[in-house]
Amino acid sequence: MIIMKKKNYLFNALGKFTKYPIMHHDYIEKVSLFVIDEEMKENLNIIEEIDKKLNDPEIKVEDNEKEALKSMKSQCEFTIKALLDLMNENFYKTEENKIIIGRIFEDYIPKIVESRNSDLSKKAVQFIGNWYPIAKSDNLKSEGLKLIEEGHQLATEICLQKIPEQIIKEENEQYKKKIALEEAKYERLKMVLKRLFTVPGTQTVLTGSKEYPGFFQIYDSSLLRTDSIIIFLPIDPNSKVRIIRPLPRIPGVPENATTIPPVYSESPLSKKTN
Repeated sequence: MIIMKKKNYLFNALGKFTKYPIMHHDYIEKVSLFVIDEEMKENLNIIEEIDKKLNDPEIKVEDNEKEALKSMKSQCEFTIKALLDLMNENFYKTEENKIIIGRIFEDYIPKIVESRNSDLSKKAVQFIGNWYPIAKSDNLKSEGLKLIEEGHQLATEICLQKIPEQIIKEENEQYKKKIALEEAKYERLKMVLKRLFTVPGTQTVLTGSKEYPGFFQIYDSSLLRTDSIIIFLPIDPNSKVRIIRPLPRIPGVPENATTIPPVYSESPLSKKTN
């Protein structure tokens, strides 16, 4: 309990450093994001394990142990509340922070909102109001994870306790995997949106030839004035190749814009409607 209180005091101190403009503000902000992410994840996992143990009818828990588990859960909830206060009250609401911070912690916040602790759920709702972006973008989440990765690097450099290099290496690899996953989601999203807004008759998909690996073909193309296509590409023969052939631009019409033909009507008809 004493350790938890001291840790929360440190969080409050870290929040003050994050809030007030100092020489190394960006440095402190990155370290803060890393610490918040680690502590949020650890405390939520502890709460989840405690709830499973207390709510499982097959597990018999003695009264003394039950009280100890409830006390630990209360401490974890208090820590999460301190972390939310740190972000709600001490982080600058810059244009970059507004769109990144909400995405970084979006996996944790729904669990906190559903908490039976009303004070904790209120803090989570306040966090949503402050930091959740109006429009989601998976690119923003990858950018936020990069900030946490930088904070992790800074934290390992200033840590007084010697951390084994193998552990640091494994943690760095985990961050890189998370970032790569979010970047892949973003590229996938861009591909889907591009496909969605493509004009009909300007795209088609080629599949690999089983008889001649390396050749990609389609015999019923959806492209205008193109029935079939066969091409050779030095890529995985199991891939699918999407070809887009945009329509030629109309002189005087801006890119990605359409023209609206004028509406003509007979003069007597227009007079009747008036």
